[in-house]
Amino acid sequence: MEYNIKSLKHRFDFSKTESQALTVHSIRFAFLCVVFLFTLSFQFIESRIEAVQVFYPLYWLIALSCFLQIAFFSFFKYLYKNKWVNYFLFFFEAFYITGLIYFIGIQQSILIFLYLVNLILCGVLYQRKGALSLALWTSVLFSFIVSLDTSLTGNTAYLAVGVNNFAFFTVAYLSGFLSEQLNFMGERLKEKTKDVRVLKNLNELILNSIQSGLLTIDGDNKILQANPSSHSILGVSTQQLVGAPIEEFLPSLDIKRVELDKSFDIQYKKQGEKRVLRTNVNALRDAQGEVKGKIVSFQDETHLRTLEKRVRQSEKMAAIGQLAAGIAHEIRNPLAGISGSIQLMQDGGSDEEQTSRLMAIVGKEIDRLNNLITEFLDFAKPEAPLEDHVDMGDLVSEILDFVKNDSQRKSVGGSVEIENGHIVLANRNKLKQAFLNIIVNAFQASENEEQPEVDVVVKKSGSVVVVSIKDNGIGMSEKLKQRIFEPFHTTKHKGTGLGLAITHTILEAHQANLSVESEEGVGTEFRMEFPVV
Repeated sequence: MEYNIKSLKHRFDFSKTESQALTVHSIRFAFLCVVFLFTLSFQFIESRIEAVQVFYPLYWLIALSCFLQIAFFSFFKYLYKNKWVNYFLFFFEAFYITGLIYFIGIQQSILIFLYLVNLILCGVLYQRKGALSLALWTSVLFSFIVSLDTSLTGNTAYLAVGVNNFAFFTVAYLSGFLSEQLNFMGERLKEKTKDVRVLKNLNELILNSIQSGLLTIDGDNKILQANPSSHSILGVSTQQLVGAPIEEFLPSLDIKRVELDKSFDIQYKKQGEKRVLRTNVNALRDAQGEVKGKIVSFQDETHLRTLEKRVRQSEKMAAIGQLAAGIAHEIRNPLAGISGSIQLMQDGGSDEEQTSRLMAIVGKEIDRLNNLITEFLDFAKPEAPLEDHVDMGDLVSEILDFVKNDSQRKSVGGSVEIENGHIVLANRNKLKQAFLNIIVNAFQASENEEQPEVDVVVKKSGSVVVVSIKDNGIGMSEKLKQRIFEPFHTTKHKGTGLGLAITHTILEAHQANLSVESEEGVGTEFRMEFPVV
């Protein structure tokens, strides 16, 4: 923003501001009263002067000055903006001071400083132009009385005139310049104050309009400010929130240990009803970047989570409808084998050995049907509640020990990097089933390689636990990778194609972020991120 000094003189000028002009003229009047008292004191000290009439012109001068000042103050509201009236008062004040100095005597007068006071006050009101004009008038008057004083001759007179005139112009210039700068800075302050007020109003408007709750807390975790949405979400008034510890209203939020700039869910009870708040905590910093507190923002996503759950359930029911057709197709093959074997046995043309073989086929096909129905029921079963606090490191280690006990998989190498102590909220049995599916697939994909390897990593990264399972098996094409979680899609001869579909459903119920990277001939990596309790 640019400022023009000429325009500022009219927008923030002492001479056009009543209270400031009144202050300047009050100081002038105060000095007039002081001079009057000084004159009386001087007359008393110089009591040897018997001719009192000598002081009559001085008192007439003082009386005239007082009359002008009183008249000016009587019509102050109408006259304080009139620069010609003000100029006359300042110029008359210089004439009045000149008269005082002349009657008292230049050499012994201590009233010369009143010239400077008059110049300073004029500079405050009318800046350099007005002050320098008054300095010229003052110089003329002072030089005139010096020329009348016969006691000052030669170099003494020149020195008195030169020094005092230099002082007059210097003080006039400096007072005017400082007044201009003061007006300039005052106007800038006024503009900045206006900008701050606009920003403050805009900030309040934004805070009052956003639907998210917003709490500002200090270093002691006490609430400093709360917007209207936070009142409605938490169901408490402003008086209850401001000044209270945040733990009193959000006990499930560990504000001291929470990670900044990360979104997470917390539980909150409102009138006995459980609510889900999506929360984010950011640092509150001052201009130097030092942390002075925290800003907590939150949204009530209870209804949204309920809708998401219903959508997932609807999607699952739609998938089950599609699965029914797939199961009907899958069931036909084992039923055909069972039907054919039974038909051969009913014909009576088979010997004991053939009958035994046919019965084995019937048993195998029945097991296949049972396995298919079991996996279908697992996929169709409603989501189990997440009520277990599971140590991810312990769970993955347990599954690896179980898988490696199989003699066919002992030759599979690879690195294992597992950190214990990272707890997630889960259904232990379901999560174990999902990890088992992925790990077994990794071992099966790499066991035909010359140096089969499966790398497993469990570690914390920020506010999540990362579980990575990577093999060096045959890998997948991009087209195959896009279909790995579809029901009944499998590359195994004896597979049902429901294993990874069930795994995906379980991970989705645990709010895990799942990503799959795979390249043909290189291997596959499953990376899962779980929110930490």
